[in-house]
Amino acid sequence: MIKYTFTLCLLFLLSQTILGQTQIDKNISIRIPEKVQKFDTISGNTSVLAYYSKNENDSYIILKESKISKENETDTLDKDLKSLKQKYDQIISSQIDAMSKNGFIFKDSTQIKINNFIGYNLIYKGIDSENKNAESNILYLNGSTYIISYSKVKNFSEINKNTFFNSLQINNSNSLKQIQEKSTVSTYLSFIIQYIFPLVFLIGIVFYFKRRTKKNSN
Repeated sequence: MIKYTFTLCLLFLLSQTILGQTQIDKNISIRIPEKVQKFDTISGNTSVLAYYSKNENDSYIILKESKISKENETDTLDKDLKSLKQKYDQIISSQIDAMSKNGFIFKDSTQIKINNFIGYNLIYKGIDSENKNAESNILYLNGSTYIISYSKVKNFSEINKNTFFNSLQINNSNSLKQIQEKSTVSTYLSFIIQYIFPLVFLIGIVFYFKRRTKKNSN
């Protein structure tokens, strides 16, 4: 009986842990404290989905933006890391502008790793203060942008912020991408063009001058 009760309690605790995560989509989930509210809309060709919570001390929000396209998600990915950096620059610029309208002034940004994916952390301060009053993590994944933000209402708690950010879970990470994968054929052709052709050309020049020198000596 005791063993049975313990098993039930364990299953209950596990279910609470799972249910405590707010499922944003099939790939992303996060634990949002307090009562969670949902907002979704379509603006132009962009789908916007947000889950947020607010109390007298602080505010929590995760925002997902996706382009509405008939193309496969991975077909809209950037072609390389340089293009991905440019994408992030655009997202960060828009985020800084949006946050400033709510009294959160951009202070600093840092490139970070989120489950081995490239992301960015943004820190904000008050209009008349250098004290941190908000922080955001930005992740661009499979053609969608995820913005996780924690902000001060009355107090800014590093503990609450870290608990919120660290609760982010990325599922199916092996099938998720940030840039396009080069096919084996294109990689092989690129190798041939970059290394083999110049080598063959160089060998040809060496043989040409060697034969020419030998002919002249005769």
